[in-house]
Amino acid sequence: MHLLKLVLIAITCFVATVIAYNMFGRLTSSSSLLDFKIGEMAKLEFIKPSMPLPMVNVILEDSTTITIDNHENKVMLVNLWASWCAPCLVEMPALDRLQAKLGSDKFEVVAINVDLKGIPKAREYMDNLELKHLKLYADPSMASAYTLADGRLPTSHVVDKNGIVVASYLGALEWDSPDAIALFEHLINE
Repeated sequence: MHLLKLVLIAITCFVATVIAYNMFGRLTSSSSLLDFKIGEMAKLEFIKPSMPLPMVNVILEDSTTITIDNHENKVMLVNLWASWCAPCLVEMPALDRLQAKLGSDKFEVVAINVDLKGIPKAREYMDNLELKHLKLYADPSMASAYTLADGRLPTSHVVDKNGIVVASYLGALEWDSPDAIALFEHLINE
């Protein structure tokens, strides 16, 4: 009887270890990402277990509708913003500078505007803020704000080149800080 209890305990421990590994054990990229949780990036919530970026539809300035998911195998910073959101407007220039510095076929800041007035309202604010490097993405239905941010703005997701959300943040950050640049360069080169 005592041996049976020991066997059951051993099996339970094994099963718990397998479950924990499947939930938290895939630390190959995320454990190294924790090295970047410093300075401005210390505020990020690193996602465990990791999850793919949910697909959302957005409208481009030429009225084309596209799906944002694993956006051409790029590292992405997906940000949701609106003209009526003061913290959103505060962080937009940093997003623009980040895109200017790292924007390429390997990295993109995908700043999705969720104003009900769509492209015209987003363009007005982007012009007023003198944003020159961000591509205009809009979702006047606001569906992406609920899918990606539970309706809370600004929300940003750091997405690796496999389309996996590795970190998120609710609020404004200095996305062009040296700590942020180092994080994104690491993901690009990973």
